[in-house]
Amino acid sequence: MNKDKNILRPIDLFIIVYNILMVIVAALYFSEVSVMQTVVMRHIIVIAIIILIQGAVADHSSSLTIFISDWYPILTLPLAYRWSGDFIHVIFPWEIDLLLNQFDCLLLGSESVVILQRLSSWWFTDLMQVSYCLFFIMILGSSYIFYKKHYFRDFADLRLSIVMALYGTYILSMLFPAHSPRFVTCPDLVLNGGWLTAQINMFISKSSYCGGSFPSGHAAASLIICLFVRHHAKGWFLPFMISTVLLLLSTLYGGYHYMADILGGFIHGWLAMYLSVCWNKWWQRDECPII
Repeated sequence: MNKDKNILRPIDLFIIVYNILMVIVAALYFSEVSVMQTVVMRHIIVIAIIILIQGAVADHSSSLTIFISDWYPILTLPLAYRWSGDFIHVIFPWEIDLLLNQFDCLLLGSESVVILQRLSSWWFTDLMQVSYCLFFIMILGSSYIFYKKHYFRDFADLRLSIVMALYGTYILSMLFPAHSPRFVTCPDLVLNGGWLTAQINMFISKSSYCGGSFPSGHAAASLIICLFVRHHAKGWFLPFMISTVLLLLSTLYGGYHYMADILGGFIHGWLAMYLSVCWNKWWQRDECPII
């Protein structure tokens, strides 16, 4: 079928399938009926909105509908992350933190957070906490660079790669729940920084949930961003590379991730990027690349 006749693009189909899976999981595993109905309805509404958006673009294309269609997958990522927390431990009650911690100790000789905490000072803690908050800024910034330059094919590939990587981590967290060092192996960890650390700690405590450590979405998405920028926007590579190094260090320093999460995130991110580019190429009827 010609791609111009398709209302739904790969990015739309992927998000719809994800939400259908969440509806099925909620219907099968949520014991409290009222909670199940709320979660099911939430994801059904998302599916309906996506279909309405793409239908509006197909029938009455305008700059506004095109902008919404182009950006809703990125702008709704925080909401998708928050809702994925509803499913942690719903399918499997265990946690794999001890296995991840053992891997870190085998690889590094000690826990990664313990090693990095030797650098602890108020200014370094502030730097790490600010760096941890660069994640969504990096996603928005890299996407905007390609969009502003009218590199729409690259924008579509980057967008699908990031979404597939992050939604994939949500699914894997449901299958392999890990709470992160700050909750399990290093529960007494205290990040003593300045005013910035206090504000960021307050924000994270309200916005994050326990159980979504493995694999690291930070590692998966930042790897994808760096690879895309290096190949298609080289002038921006250095600032994104520096931001990525600081971001990944911050996830270990703050006890948000194990080193195993980072390595798993790299593998998952590369795979998500490869599949995303191939899917978009197929949809465009181009030959799938070998990356």
